[in-house]
Parts: sequence; C-alpha cells; structure tokens
Amino acid sequence: MHGTTEAPLRLADLPAPGGWPLLGNSPQIDFQEFHCQLERWAEEYGRVYRFRLGPGHFVVFSDLDASSVLL
Repeated sequence: MHGTTEAPLRLADLPAPGGWPLLGNSPQIDFQEFHCQLERWAEEYGRVYRFRLGPGHFVVFSDLDASSVLL
C-alpha cells in the first residue's frame, strides 16, 4: 500500500466531456485529428479523464505520471 486514505476512483468519478446517449462522444470527434481532440480534453478535464465511443468507455492518461493514480 502507498499510505493513502483516499477512496479508490471509480470510472464514474472521473471527469468527462458530455456526450450523446447512444453515440457517446463520437459526434464531437474528427477521427483524422483524434489525437488533437484528446489533447484538448486533457487541457479541459485534466491528466486523467474518460470518454465514450458508442457503448465503449475509455480512460485517458495524458502523461506517464498520471498513471500513478492506479497505484
């Protein structure tokens, strides 16, 4: 253990851009510049955030140090 007393994060606890009920965030993404959209969301939502593409849920870690939230 790492001595933290924080409750574990749940997927629903992560910040996320608003999306459509069935499509998720698909309508917001130009897939030719997908990486740019991920960078913009990182600026807005922080180093760890989530988004949806249809029924799929994705978590983004925008830098290596952000993965430390899992430890």
